[in-house]
Amino acid sequence: MNKKELWQIGGIFFATISTWIAAPIIIGLYTGSWLDNRYQTKPWLTLGLVLLAFIISNFGIYKESQKLFKRLDQVKIKPTVTKVDQNDRNQPQS
Repeated sequence: MNKKELWQIGGIFFATISTWIAAPIIIGLYTGSWLDNRYQTKPWLTLGLVLLAFIISNFGIYKESQKLFKRLDQVKIKPTVTKVDQNDRNQPQS
C-alpha cells in the first residue's frame, strides 16, 4: 500500500467519522426542537434526543474504527528503511 492509498483511507475515515458526529446531533436538535414546540416541553425533548444522538454517534464511531483497524491489520505496511553508509556508522554521534 502506498502513501496515496493511505491518504485516501484516512480521508474517507475522516469524512465518515465527521458524518457520524454531525448527522445524529443535527437530527436530534431539529426533531427535539420541533417536538418541544409541538408539545410545549421545552427543552426536555431536545435534551433527551441530543443525548440519544450522542450515544448513537459514539456507537457509530466505534464501529467505523473497528472496520478501519481490521482493514489496516490485513494490509502489510512495510517500514521505510534508509541505506546507511558504512562510514556513517563509524562516526561518533554528537
